[in-house]
Amino acid sequence: MCLAEQSASEREKAKKERRANGNFQLALHVMKRDGDDEIVVNYLKAAARDGHVEAMRQLGCAYEFGEHGLKEDEKIAVEMYRNAADGGSASAQFVLAVAYDLGDLGLEKDDKAALELYRNAADGGDQDAQCALGGAYEDGQLGLEKDDKAALEMYRKSADGGSASAQCYLGFCHKFGDLGLEKDEKTALEMYRNAAEGGSASAQFFLGVAYERG
Repeated sequence: MCLAEQSASEREKAKKERRANGNFQLALHVMKRDGDDEIVVNYLKAAARDGHVEAMRQLGCAYEFGEHGLKEDEKIAVEMYRNAADGGSASAQFVLAVAYDLGDLGLEKDDKAALELYRNAADGGDQDAQCALGGAYEDGQLGLEKDDKAALEMYRKSADGGSASAQCYLGFCHKFGDLGLEKDEKTALEMYRNAAEGGSASAQFFLGVAYERG
């Protein structure tokens, strides 16, 4: 490809990205104003056609749950999620991982596919995927051997990223000395507090019990 052709290709790519971002922002604007669902869907579809990953993911959600006036359609939902996942969406990768893990969205249960998608999503920073991987290592699921060290590493990544569920579970582990940890009431309380502030009902309950007992 000559320099002129490369330059034209780059300009076209940039133009496509701007158009995709513009249509996605318009979709969000209409959503915030509780506007016409058909307009929202049209903007999302336009953005998705131009490669906007988050628009693809949101369309997947819309088809999965019948939102924005769309009929529930698991086949199209999976297609949208796949496109988003292939584009690098960790959230979409996590949704597909759960679907393969549970045999949901019309997909057959597939531990190998679920594990690969959980790992991709976790590498992309998805806290729920990291937490799910922690559980898989702890319980020896998805074809993995039990590995407390690997489980702890994944739970910590998830907790450090702000997952209230992971923070709460780590509080439990520190309190009772699970996953090879020594019992540590101080750290347990700290983890419970963080989780409670993040909205974990379980952590709020454990904190209440702790304060009641002194």
